[in-house]
Amino acid sequence: MRRPTILVLGAAIALLCSSPAYAVSQRPQLAIPHVAKGPAIDGTLTDEAWKSAKHVTLAYDLRHKTLPSSKTDVYVLSDDAALYVAFDAEQTGEIVANQHTDDVGFDTDDEVQVDLWPGGPNGFRYLFTATPLGTHYQHSSENSVYAPKWQSVGKLRPGGYTVTMRIPFNVVRGDGRPNWQIQFVRFVVKTDDLLVWAYENGQSDHNDVVYAGTLNGLSTSAASARPKPRIGLFGVAEAAAAHDDGNTTRSGADVSIPLTRTTSFVGTFHPDFSNVEQDQQSISPTVYRRFVNEVRPFFAQMQLTNPFDCEVCPSVNELYTPGIPTPKRGYALEGSQGPVTFNAFNAIGDRRTDNAYTAQWRNEQRTLGFGLQAVDTFAPDFADRLTTLGAFATDRKHKIVYLNYGWDRGTNVLDNAQGQRLDAGAAYYGTDYYFGGGVRKIGGYYNPVAGFIATPDVAGWSFDGDRTFRFKPGSWLKSAEINGFIERYHGSDGRLDRTNNDLALTLINKNLWRVQVDTGSTYLKLQDGRMTPVSLAGIALSYRGGTATPTAFVFNHGRYGDGNIATFDRNTVLKLGPITQLSLQAFDTVWYADAGYRNVQWLERVALTRNISREASFAIGWRRIIGTPPAVANYYSYGTTTFPTGPASFYSASNVSLAYAYHRKRDELFLVYGDASAPSTKPAVILKYVYYLGGEKGT
Repeated sequence: MRRPTILVLGAAIALLCSSPAYAVSQRPQLAIPHVAKGPAIDGTLTDEAWKSAKHVTLAYDLRHKTLPSSKTDVYVLSDDAALYVAFDAEQTGEIVANQHTDDVGFDTDDEVQVDLWPGGPNGFRYLFTATPLGTHYQHSSENSVYAPKWQSVGKLRPGGYTVTMRIPFNVVRGDGRPNWQIQFVRFVVKTDDLLVWAYENGQSDHNDVVYAGTLNGLSTSAASARPKPRIGLFGVAEAAAAHDDGNTTRSGADVSIPLTRTTSFVGTFHPDFSNVEQDQQSISPTVYRRFVNEVRPFFAQMQLTNPFDCEVCPSVNELYTPGIPTPKRGYALEGSQGPVTFNAFNAIGDRRTDNAYTAQWRNEQRTLGFGLQAVDTFAPDFADRLTTLGAFATDRKHKIVYLNYGWDRGTNVLDNAQGQRLDAGAAYYGTDYYFGGGVRKIGGYYNPVAGFIATPDVAGWSFDGDRTFRFKPGSWLKSAEINGFIERYHGSDGRLDRTNNDLALTLINKNLWRVQVDTGSTYLKLQDGRMTPVSLAGIALSYRGGTATPTAFVFNHGRYGDGNIATFDRNTVLKLGPITQLSLQAFDTVWYADAGYRNVQWLERVALTRNISREASFAIGWRRIIGTPPAVANYYSYGTTTFPTGPASFYSASNVSLAYAYHRKRDELFLVYGDASAPSTKPAVILKYVYYLGGEKGT
């Protein structure tokens, strides 16, 4: 029996949720002035309007638990259409500023950020981030493809930089309340400084609404602004060889229709994803199913795909959308109503339908939460129905406990007792430490078709501990981190089937040199019942990690199946002028079989990226995989990999792809050759044009 439709479920959620309570915050208050016309966004404070702005400073370094070593002034005001924010930052050390195209390279430069919660603690969170050059990024808990147009301009100056922002009110979704939660943040790459405006003892997360201040002084029109319905119409033309796709044209649409201030209906018709494919190919040795990132907008837009807490979890995902074939059409309901956030979708494909329903309730203080998820897959003579419930409690500072229970039913579940999951755990954490773990039992048939369960049929526990020691700013050594991990799991036969021990030490100096040394062992029971080693450990040396121009050398070795393995990864990103970057990677694995032979495999990757402007970019990439992968008892025990199961055999494939992208407020243009995600070159040229009617992308 099929579950209720997503629209019925969403309507029920909306009716069951009470109206939001406008709780009075005791956090810092920010009463901003209202002007008839906002200031010019030019990276300076020369406009007269800035003189009337409310002025605050970023008064605390959340990472070093001290007063900031450099000053950051923030100026805020509004008109009827937008919020205006200026950051005036002092910085005597190196200013890391390399990115020139919006939405490329998030968190690789120094940054300033505005956090907004127009719907209060239980509403959507919006992050507006900009670099010293004004290159910007935006994120929303509403959906992960949130990409409206907003303004930011940055200018370097002696001793620092200035960034000015204009954030339109009609690109965020609130519930009409006159007061919003707000936070101001600054990140400094070289020193790890994390500066905030509103803070409290015990705070560890700069993006936590519990510790945000309150924004007052918004006009009625500003508080009541809401996104418009959006229709994205696209057309695609493809030129390819006759034996491939041939010359084709196709069209489709993506729609988003607000049903309430905080809830939208989303639909996709004849979707096309030729412009979002990513190169996720890897030869990194594993006996587990490879996890890949979702890039298809219909699925990627859903933020709430996992409403549960799971500490030190062995890759348990009841909903894993990359495992769902691209649908012919899809419908979704996403949003929040009072204390409940929810997503639901119906993806209709070729002789297969996938449904998912996800909801999470949290109290106003966000210290208690309950989650529900139901995932269904239907095909001719096949059904899979999974339901999971979870609860958590936290003090939002240091402690969290949780409990999850799920059950899977359907064609593949031959024993209901083995189609269940029970999971409980706890953690004690802070900015520079984490100690946590869980005990769990996952049945052998708890393995949903649309999910990702790395190793079914496990019962046991896992624990992880991490401590980072930070040194005074200016010290030669910036930080030292030690991490330990251990897990023990048994199968239904009572024998060990998965174990892991790992200990790692990481040192980072003030110039961003990083050394990591780790040691450990991993064992996994294969399908023939043997407990076999699949261990990798070694040393990694990197420079400027976390920036736009990292370089790394990583060597690992260990006992791997019926032999020993060594891997060596070399990768770097080089600047070729202010807007061009060259990425290089060479990765090889050598497996020395006990039987006296070797399996050698190489991955080589070259990519050239040119950030033409804030709106346009061009990239060309080449990748080759050649050689024979390592063998573990001649087969992989779980899931799928890049390579076919069975005896290891020689493999060779090359891929060339090119992509040009141009983004504007109302339209986007993509010119693509090939498919970056494919093992081999797809000899096809694809031209795609998207036009947005009504609201902007992702709103």
